[in-house]
Amino acid sequence: MNLTRPSAVPEQLTKREVAEIAIRNAIETGLYKPGQVISQRQIAEDLGLSVTPIREAVLVMMGNGIVDRHKHHSIKVCEIDEKRLREIFSVRRILEQQAVRLAAANMTPEIIARLDRLNRMLDIMEAGDDPATINPIDREFHQTIFAAAGNEALIWTIDKVKSSFPMYALWGESGRIGKSVAEHCDLIEALGAGDAEASAEVQGRHLANGLDDLLIFLDREKQAQA
Repeated sequence: MNLTRPSAVPEQLTKREVAEIAIRNAIETGLYKPGQVISQRQIAEDLGLSVTPIREAVLVMMGNGIVDRHKHHSIKVCEIDEKRLREIFSVRRILEQQAVRLAAANMTPEIIARLDRLNRMLDIMEAGDDPATINPIDREFHQTIFAAAGNEALIWTIDKVKSSFPMYALWGESGRIGKSVAEHCDLIEALGAGDAEASAEVQGRHLANGLDDLLIFLDREKQAQA
């Protein structure tokens, strides 16, 4: 697995921090799924890291409610229920709306062009495509906006919150990619006009619609398993 370094993450990271980012990314992209039990040694092999920083990262992530300790040096990825998802998206809304407000004042033609390019890349994707292909494009789209906010602490916090649940599930709902592309177009338009409040409104709507589709998909998955 390739470790994706968020744009706001400092270059000098401890091995524990690198391990934590890698595990979060593995959960976010669906390599490790909710309810799955994985040995710490297997994680080290999957991610190309040594066991010691994996153990240290797991302790931190247990405190954040992302994984639980399991027997025989294994961990269990925490299940995702509706209550927790709503809480996560509520926090994301507060953080991300503020980020796009700040970003609206710093838009340039170059940033808008980059956003257009990334959104066109998403537009050719389909629901059946690999989430590991879709998710990095969507992540880069939003990171490009958040980076323009100019507040590294805010960007880093957003990234940690987003990485605490399985983003791959978002793309499993039919039509979600097309909806995201249309919502991105509205966001690009608002940002290009420098309208901070319109940008925040679009981002809030984008998150609300994403949560609705995610809950539908997860409920369907739960029924299929039953």
